[in-house]
Amino acid sequence: MTTKEGFPILGEVEDGNLDDKSWNKNLLENLAENFTPEILKDMIYVADSALVTNTNLSLIEKRKIKFISRLPSTFNLVSELIEKAFSSGDWEEYSSNDNKASYRLKEFEAEIFDRRYRLVVVCPLTPDKRKLKGFESRLRKEKEKLEKGIEELSKIDFACEADAREALFRFSKENQNSIYKIKGDVEACFKKQKRNKRGRPSKDEETQYKPVYHVKARLEEPDEETLEMGKRRMSSFVLITNIFDGYNARSILREYKEQTVVENRFRFIKNPLYVGPLFVKKNQRLEALSYVVLIALLIYMVIQIRVRRALKEEKEPLELAGKVKSFEPTGSRVLELILSIAGLN
Repeated sequence: MTTKEGFPILGEVEDGNLDDKSWNKNLLENLAENFTPEILKDMIYVADSALVTNTNLSLIEKRKIKFISRLPSTFNLVSELIEKAFSSGDWEEYSSNDNKASYRLKEFEAEIFDRRYRLVVVCPLTPDKRKLKGFESRLRKEKEKLEKGIEELSKIDFACEADAREALFRFSKENQNSIYKIKGDVEACFKKQKRNKRGRPSKDEETQYKPVYHVKARLEEPDEETLEMGKRRMSSFVLITNIFDGYNARSILREYKEQTVVENRFRFIKNPLYVGPLFVKKNQRLEALSYVVLIALLIYMVIQIRVRRALKEEKEPLELAGKVKSFEPTGSRVLELILSIAGLN
């Protein structure tokens, strides 16, 4: 657990099999032991979708904690709200401070587990590359499924035109949310009837035919605009919060995105340069070593934060190794500079 700046304020060594949902529950139950009521009142608990369970949300309400998280995609409400947002088209535009990312936002309110929450649909204007691969894979599977369904439908003999048209209508309606559009019609033809008599037919016996109706359908490839909209739909997600006052949709997204500082701190903890050469046999020693690494992270962040705060008072940036200048150097670059000054680099 870290502050916005990435300063670690809580770190634990747990069994690797402990899932994030349970860890969030344990943390919420013990927050009062780690923070004063004044801090808890002003704190916003920002976490990923593992936080959103009935048990955890009950604890949040009981402790009166403000939170922002991502609504898991397993909730049907996610797809419903995304479709609703795209149907309305009334979006709020937002760009990050560095203009590297732009979003469209749409707010809703809904009840989840009998509690009222504020929900923000977030549509990135530049879709995630990983999700794009998933989108392309989904398109292929969807096309294969629809083509198989069309093939099976075309093999059915309908006794009347009305039945055939009804079958085509039902198939189109069942797949109306598909990115592929289904076009088709009904075609009449004559099918040879099976003889009721045994033996070889006589020369003068007439072959009997009966009229049947077949569905002839095809898929229309989506145009570029439809494809782009499909990519944005798949990249969209929903944020959930119990904050109704003082924060607009942009502020909620901004707070949620800042949790990346936690992942950046994990990179330090897991850096093979620090922990790779070390080997311990006993679990107790492994646990102790893990806490040493957490303490090292704390010292690392103290250095980074103090240098950055000091540079806010300066007019000239700090010159780092390679003649790189920065007002916000990382702890690693500061340590490199210290080592070079000390002649230890």
